Amino acid sequence: MIQFFTDGGFPMWIILFGGLAAAAAAAVSRRDGRSEVLRGGAFFCLLAGVLGMAAGMVAVSHGAPQYEDTAHAVAIGLGELANNGILGAGLAFALWIGSVATKNSGAPA
Repeated sequence: MIQFFTDGGFPMWIILFGGLAAAAAAAVSRRDGRSEVLRGGAFFCLLAGVLGMAAGMVAVSHGAPQYEDTAHAVAIGLGELANNGILGAGLAFALWIGSVATKNSGAPA
């Protein structure tokens, strides 16, 4: 797991802390507002994952030409930057499921 985060770089931590912050904010918010907080956290995680992947693509394009086997360097770099998308999409899905589960939890019975 640590290697997964190390390979993904700094954006991985932004995605993780953003997702945890959304879950914590939803836990302390009113019942009728939890769904929206979780949905916003899901959107943040998706956005941060895409931006992390974009930043990784820029880093790969700048760093790959210095290697003798450029294609191999690009392949490794793309594999590492994909970790941002995996984490972002995974956390977004978990937060979205929480949003759906809490959608009507504040409604009177």
